[in-house]
Amino acid sequence: MRWRGRLLASVMGVALAGGLGWGVFRVVAPAPGVRVLLVGLDGVDWRIAKPIMDRGGMPHLASLVRRGASGSLRSIEPLISPPIWTSIATGVKPERHGITWFLCDTDKPDRRVPVTSTVREAKAFWNVLSEHRRTVGVVGWWATYPAEQVRGFVVSDFVGYHNFGNTGRSVETDLGKTYPPRSIERIRDLLPDPARVGHEEASRFLEVDNEEFEEAIRGKGRFAGPIQLFRTYLETARSYAAIAERLTRRFSPDVLAVYFELPDAASHLFARFAPPRGSSISEEGWSRFSGTLEEVYRHQDELLGRLLRRMGPQGLVLVVSDHGFRWGERRPEEGDSVDVGAASRWHETDGILVAAGPGIRRGYEIPRASVLDVLPTLFRYLDVPVARDLDGAPLLDLFEPDWLEAHPARIVDSYGTPREASAEPATDADGVARGFAEEHERRLAALGYLSREGASPDLHSADLRGDLSEFHVTPFSAP
Repeated sequence: MRWRGRLLASVMGVALAGGLGWGVFRVVAPAPGVRVLLVGLDGVDWRIAKPIMDRGGMPHLASLVRRGASGSLRSIEPLISPPIWTSIATGVKPERHGITWFLCDTDKPDRRVPVTSTVREAKAFWNVLSEHRRTVGVVGWWATYPAEQVRGFVVSDFVGYHNFGNTGRSVETDLGKTYPPRSIERIRDLLPDPARVGHEEASRFLEVDNEEFEEAIRGKGRFAGPIQLFRTYLETARSYAAIAERLTRRFSPDVLAVYFELPDAASHLFARFAPPRGSSISEEGWSRFSGTLEEVYRHQDELLGRLLRRMGPQGLVLVVSDHGFRWGERRPEEGDSVDVGAASRWHETDGILVAAGPGIRRGYEIPRASVLDVLPTLFRYLDVPVARDLDGAPLLDLFEPDWLEAHPARIVDSYGTPREASAEPATDADGVARGFAEEHERRLAALGYLSREGASPDLHSADLRGDLSEFHVTPFSAP
């Protein structure tokens, strides 16, 4: 395996290219506004969102639906975040882009590392757009560490909290966390800090008094784990929105892409408590968290509104989710505790897709679409050639016929691969992220994501109760 050489080469390449300037790609003169805004909302489901929209609780998403096209977005297997979001970014299936799970194997049988950009074997939209002289801004997207050289900026997923509290912030060096490298200094005061979420803010979402909240963040009490995790996800979402705003003012990219894990994470923690109350839900859990998920959806819409203010007058907005979420009577009956190891059984195949902007059919209901169609549709709008070897295709029925006629298609055979694998260095090249890799693997093992034999994408059963420093894991057989 050459992952170590590729990781070090990428980190050092970014550092050398960006240390004295903006690297290989130079920033062009600022445009009047973002031309395309791509917002990734992990796990958002229409069955949850539409009733809230009907009650006026998500005005920004509702406005986009009214003035654009919308429908379901069919996902792909396995229904877990790293492969799907990488497929959205590349337009190809996991077996082609190479990211098929949370971890990847190394040349040592007992060592696995978190998926990174060096593992990806297909070009992402930020690579292709940069090659075609479009400027891009990417914030928080899965598997973007180390940040690649682009025309614009990348804030990698290592600056936030994801996957049940994991964070690349523990990697001591800042190299690779952003591109250009010195962008980290521009946003350091915005990096997510869960301590910013105090009881006053949390009380908007959780019906807990101040004493119970303070006990929970110290790892005490029955609901300590979910409350601790919720703080990290809420703060990460707010941080990503603020970072996107600040760097967009600086770079004014043609395409801005921002990923939010908050809806999916909050769904795993609190969808079980939402109305109608399930037979296995306690009165205590119901009283504290029955309104949490709806309030999260409302807040996520507020963050969407902040990003919409960065749009230019002729901008296209794409809102996508990687999968849906089981709701109502389809919810698994697990009681109050979070069965993290079996998280994927809460996932549904259909997520959401919304497109609004010039040339998009107003009020159109999209009959069929796949996560693999997002990249080619984005490129079709930007007049960037669409590759024949993609697994998806442009959603042409989104566009007005006159717009399609005025913008003829451009096609190429392939975008090629993102990079050549670097030779193995003489030194231990994985030292940059070793500590994070070990902690990440420990957490996944404790949560039931690893079999006792080694790496496996199969999800096993685990319970998460109380203090997150002491995971309680059930046997590996079915619960």
